[in-house]
Amino acid sequence: MKPILNLIKKTIELSLIFFYIIFEELIWGKFIYPVKNKIEKIISKKINKQIQKQNRYVILFIFLLPYLIAESMGLFSAILIAKGLIILAVIIYVVKIAIAAISFWIFQNNKEKLLSIYLFRLAHTKIVDFFVWVQSTEQYILIRKKIKIMKNFFKEKIKKVKKFLLALLKDTNENS
Repeated sequence: MKPILNLIKKTIELSLIFFYIIFEELIWGKFIYPVKNKIEKIISKKINKQIQKQNRYVILFIFLLPYLIAESMGLFSAILIAKGLIILAVIIYVVKIAIAAISFWIFQNNKEKLLSIYLFRLAHTKIVDFFVWVQSTEQYILIRKKIKIMKNFFKEKIKKVKKFLLALLKDTNENS
């Protein structure tokens, strides 16, 4: 019975690590940060100053509103994918990313006040601890190394194809 429980535990652990890496690589790295940077440019400093003047619970509400909307949209996207409505799910998920970026921006600019709320700080600490745990596992470290190797492999292949195509174009232009 114990080997089966260990297998289940390892399977769940590997699944969490796999999904975390995909989320970290694709969603955060490629979408959220660029969208967040655009939103920071759009939202003026006046709006930020107005938010920062507010009571910490008002800021919590301002943070939670787009956060909960974004998370609901993510769940809705998953449901749509399960129903086979992939294009609609992707569109909703892209909008979700923009809304999540707003809540991320609010958090970053009001972190001190938000973390002064005990339950918020407790939840934040637990989430950060979870991410630290995931990133410290052997599986995570191994998978990250393999992803780096794969990225480098594909970069090299793309460089070679690009070099080949440029040489081919050069030969074609010289022969014309």
